[in-house]
Amino acid sequence: IVGDAITFRAWDQTVGQAGQKVDLYSIGDGSAFSTATDMLAISMLPAVGSDFLVNATHTSGDQTSPASATNATGDSVVVWSGAGPSGDGVYAQLLAAGSTTAGSPILVGARPVGQWQYSPSVAIDSAGEFVVTWGEGESNNGSVYARRFAANGTPQSNAFQVSTTSLYNHVSSVAMDDAGRFV
Repeated sequence: IVGDAITFRAWDQTVGQAGQKVDLYSIGDGSAFSTATDMLAISMLPAVGSDFLVNATHTSGDQTSPASATNATGDSVVVWSGAGPSGDGVYAQLLAAGSTTAGSPILVGARPVGQWQYSPSVAIDSAGEFVVTWGEGESNNGSVYARRFAANGTPQSNAFQVSTTSLYNHVSSVAMDDAGRFV
């Protein structure tokens, strides 16, 4: 750690012919890091405000797999899977700029009987509109679903299936640009 930044160095141990492993200590300057090493620096900012409970209206049962997204104006959405005030499912909580909860948790997708909902993900655009994705299914069979919301948390669509296969589709991830287009 240097100042307020962390620098990561990464290298590929499979740089030989057809994936053959190479002793990286014999490459470059005698260390595992050579001139071909990729580097990434991450700046760290001090925390603002104090901790608070996002799902304060329902704290019994399990709440797992949290994810969050924040836009440039500071509006945020936190999602999780688990128990909530409207039963088991995927929930979202809006946070106003400054990290205060805005309204009550929103039931994104109710868990069907005998099914599980996994790994919700969320993305938000510059206007505060957001999309939530999650995996839903049983055992090794599942599908990925998505649902769009307005900036105030009003649904803009019903949940819709995103994946085209059902085997091992339990993990979702979503990204959105400022115009509201998402993948």
